[in-house]
Amino acid sequence: MRTTAKQLNYLVEEIAQLTGLAMSQEQAIEKGLGSYLYLEYASCYGGYRLISVGLKSGAHYGALGGSSTEPRLKASEMETKLRGIIYGLEYAKKH
Repeated sequence: MRTTAKQLNYLVEEIAQLTGLAMSQEQAIEKGLGSYLYLEYASCYGGYRLISVGLKSGAHYGALGGSSTEPRLKASEMETKLRGIIYGLEYAKKH
């Protein structure tokens, strides 16, 4: 089954809910945060990467402790990564 951008964005929303992070500039302002999560896609560079976008500068940073130089992933690989993050967050909240 093909992984869609809509599915990936849903997973990023779930991560944002679990961590209290924002998914848009408006949400970040409402929550008093300095950045928001964004699933960036560029086919010419190889696919998806999860980034944090700074409100003041618009600069892109690595999200959730990641590096801004992480390799881009195909949709199916990004789905696996996002699901792993979700499972890890849920496990950490239980223990």
